[in-house]
Amino acid sequence: SFVDVCSGGYPLDKAARHPQYPNLSFLTAPVSITADNIDPDEFYTLLEAARERFSYVLLDAPAGLDAGFRLAARFADRIILVTGSDPASVRDAQRAGQLLELMGKTNVRLIVNRIDLKLVRAMDTTIDDVMDTAGLPLLGVVLEDPNMTLAASFGKPLLRYAKRCDAAKAFRRIARRVQGFPE
Repeated sequence: SFVDVCSGGYPLDKAARHPQYPNLSFLTAPVSITADNIDPDEFYTLLEAARERFSYVLLDAPAGLDAGFRLAARFADRIILVTGSDPASVRDAQRAGQLLELMGKTNVRLIVNRIDLKLVRAMDTTIDDVMDTAGLPLLGVVLEDPNMTLAASFGKPLLRYAKRCDAAKAFRRIARRVQGFPE
């Protein structure tokens, strides 16, 4: 886990190597340690080392607004907040956006994930409504796609499992936006 790297148990280069994709590296979160018990200075040092070595460092923060979310957000340059379109998820995104604003985070973008168009129409809502309620600019929309579930169940990346499906296309558009490329 990244805590093993923070504490000096493993060098970043060895711990992060992905066995199948040489241009992709991962560090897992610790299983037995809560975010409250992670030294923020050690975490910051790890992130600085990762920033020097990699073009992009993505932190997958836990759902909710607890210590894990706050630790990841504290050191983030940019934040991508992922939400569903249901009312409870949008309210959670709104609270997260407000907390991020209080933390001084201004580079926050929204992804609305797993959109079921029939459900959205039945609720008489739009993506603009989600953006307005969350109070955040949109980075992208990902429609509900059974290929996401199938790819995960087979242990394959979606872009390798069904690279032409709607979700894969949405992920590529989002990735281009993150990199600053026009559509």
